[in-house]
Amino acid sequence: MKQIIRLKVIFIFGVLLLCGFSTSFGQPETQTNLSKVAFSGKATKLGKHEWKVDFSIENKGNNAIYFAANPTEVTGKHSYYVSLDEDGKSIKFSSRVFPPSLYSPYSDNTHIELKKLHIGDKFSGKIYFSFPLKETIPSIDDPYKTKKIVSKKIKQIELTIGYFNEEEGIIDFLKVKPFGWFIKGHEKLFSGQFKDKRFFEIQNLVSVNVVL
Repeated sequence: MKQIIRLKVIFIFGVLLLCGFSTSFGQPETQTNLSKVAFSGKATKLGKHEWKVDFSIENKGNNAIYFAANPTEVTGKHSYYVSLDEDGKSIKFSSRVFPPSLYSPYSDNTHIELKKLHIGDKFSGKIYFSFPLKETIPSIDDPYKTKKIVSKKIKQIELTIGYFNEEEGIIDFLKVKPFGWFIKGHEKLFSGQFKDKRFFEIQNLVSVNVVL
């Protein structure tokens, strides 16, 4: 599977690996023996503030998974979620689902699309982004207080992707899901091991830190 995403003010999805350096590690939450997700990639600087990232996500576990792809902001804009760390020197990039927010807009289009990776499958793509960036993470309390992110202050990037192990409840949910595999994360499973649990409660996360 290949995908090319051109984003002017958007960030990296998957993993950002500068100067050809590659690294990955397991989930910080709900680690299971079924899943093992490998990230690899390379970033190329195209201009003063412009970057291109080639990345891949591979399922090396013994169970199919569904990963969070094509995240969409509250406004309906297709873009990956960005937040600035408290120290102002680290950007957190993510494609995942979130618990309900204290902020409740009149119209909330926040969602992701589930993409299936069978055992041994790999997803590859290219992403183009440029500084300055703006915080877009769905869990912010007030979108009017979002911070602007400029490249000269950033020392580190933390990248996170959410995914779900295939099991009876998710299979049953997707069988009756109309209009594609798009979820907000608040949907409840009605069967299987995680019956009555919501997607954000059973989500696995995998992250990588990159020093700039």
